[in-house]
Amino acid sequence: MRSHLFQLLLRQYIEHRHPANVRVHVWTNAFLWLGLCTLLSQMPAPVEIPLLGANIGAWWIIGSVAYWLTIDVVTPLLVLAWSVAFASLPMFPWGPQHGWITGVAAPLVIMTVSGLVALFSHIYYHEHAEYLKTENPLADALKTTHAVLWGPFYHWLFALLGRKYRRSFRAELDTAERQHIVRKDGVRWTNWGRTFHCVPRTMCVPLRLEDLCAVVRQASQEGRKLRMVAGGFTWSSMAASDDILVFCERLTSIDIASDRKTVWAECGATNRQLNRALAAKGLQLPWNVVLETVGVAGIVSMGTHGSGKDSGTLSDLVEALDVIDASGNRRVLSEATIGAEAMEAARLGFGVFGVIARVQLRVEPACRVLQIDQKMRVSETIADLPNLVRKHDSVEIFWFPYTKWAWVRTFDRTERPLTLRSHGLGFLARNFVEMAVSGGSLWAVSKWYPAGLPRMVRLFAGTLSFHERVLPMTEAIHYRRWVELVRTGCIEVGFKIDDDDFSNFRRIFHGTRQLVDDWTKRGRYPFDLTINIRFVGPSRALLSPAYGPGLTCYIEALFVRRGPHWKAFTNELINLWLSAEPAALPHWAKEFEHVVGIDALAKERLGARLTRFRAALKSAGVDPSGMFVNDLVRRVFGV
Repeated sequence: MRSHLFQLLLRQYIEHRHPANVRVHVWTNAFLWLGLCTLLSQMPAPVEIPLLGANIGAWWIIGSVAYWLTIDVVTPLLVLAWSVAFASLPMFPWGPQHGWITGVAAPLVIMTVSGLVALFSHIYYHEHAEYLKTENPLADALKTTHAVLWGPFYHWLFALLGRKYRRSFRAELDTAERQHIVRKDGVRWTNWGRTFHCVPRTMCVPLRLEDLCAVVRQASQEGRKLRMVAGGFTWSSMAASDDILVFCERLTSIDIASDRKTVWAECGATNRQLNRALAAKGLQLPWNVVLETVGVAGIVSMGTHGSGKDSGTLSDLVEALDVIDASGNRRVLSEATIGAEAMEAARLGFGVFGVIARVQLRVEPACRVLQIDQKMRVSETIADLPNLVRKHDSVEIFWFPYTKWAWVRTFDRTERPLTLRSHGLGFLARNFVEMAVSGGSLWAVSKWYPAGLPRMVRLFAGTLSFHERVLPMTEAIHYRRWVELVRTGCIEVGFKIDDDDFSNFRRIFHGTRQLVDDWTKRGRYPFDLTINIRFVGPSRALLSPAYGPGLTCYIEALFVRRGPHWKAFTNELINLWLSAEPAALPHWAKEFEHVVGIDALAKERLGARLTRFRAALKSAGVDPSGMFVNDLVRRVFGV
């Protein structure tokens, strides 16, 4: 019995490692358990249990306690005490004498709400442990059901273990965890956006950097290929591997330099973890992406970006990379070790300059910004755009199809006092409702009544609120939460602004609106969410669309659902955006592989930059045999 429970416990132990997620599960499973036991208590039993009565719920509690006593003593007794305490309350609907509403419907509602909160906690903290899945979905479902039925026995024990209870038992779990996930047989893995999947032969989840080195070293000795994935938020198949796929989510250590100018972050550290560590020291990243649950190695490897004429890509914040080469040895790549030219290639290297163990990023003292959200007519926005970009530190525009107005979002550094210190629970709750309701509604209308999309998009856009406030810059950057809740589609192109009047942007934006109108007139509605426009300054990342002098416009389209006409529409839209100027390129992390002829076009436009990238990779000597190259990297960049 102990062996059976230990294996079930181990699975949940691996999947629930974030302390905040464990705390949520402690409470949600406590109330889910009460709901389940109360529901069962409505059925009478022939024999009475002291304090709990003659009902099935009482026998379920006693049987569960006896079942779990084989692996722990304190946790079952706590669950028993919790159950008896509530069953003894005068107004609590315990026992067969209660009706359908209080005895059945109310417990079912409590169970449903508790289960949903636990599910959404996994989404918020991005703990999914998809590498635990097997080829037997029924067995996986049964294990999950076991965890739901006896939730408090699992999660109260995990909470106690986190407080140094039964250290030897925790050590036993840690040892078993290492044996189970550091290297295991692969199963089908799908990225967050559900845009690609792969079936690696082997999956690895290193728990320490030494594990990561050992994984790479063994792969090299076996002549195998390897790719690494952080949060899995890349829409393109850059992370795909049919050989070895490494999940770096457990490697999250953060070390801030004593001079407070840089920070070393392990590859799996998320934006949220990094922001909190920096904020505790009064520091911040100079710019960032909106998502909080993305991994630091992923956002620098793909050249992601924020917004601001004086900002660059996240790759431009890289001072050095601590990588593991194809021999399994750690090396530091920086301008001092491999030269400025090679570093321009390595800082946005798609994972081919070695497996990133740690990233050294430039940081700065935390500051406040004045954030102003405005609702402006599209014509007014486009006419005033050059002035807006010149005037403000950051300008971001959202245009919702089928409307004549835009959400214009600006922020500027300021010394004014804070009017909002942080986004609290109310903000999180409001964002959750907005994302859940709008995402679900738009998806449903797009699928079953596409002609209703224009009205639904206008309705959704009309619910947005607009503010003027002073807040920490990090809070202004991460102005949306629960983005992970809706698995949006996303295409994006970056291009240089060609003159002071933003002429090529005006042409592209007008063409975008015209294209949406043309499809609408044909009775087709493939576009269901928003256009997002941001501007960044010069980049030092060789293969970035923003590379070189001048202002770069990044324009993206977000979709709730990829309908039957999505590919045709996005092919037209991406080609329109690529016509903005001869060096325009897709954002490598977004969806572009379905665009006809995109591989050849990318090679042609990168031209000499691609030659320099290959030369830098060769001179760095981190991967002579192409161990870290996958199909997409080979196809697009010829590496």
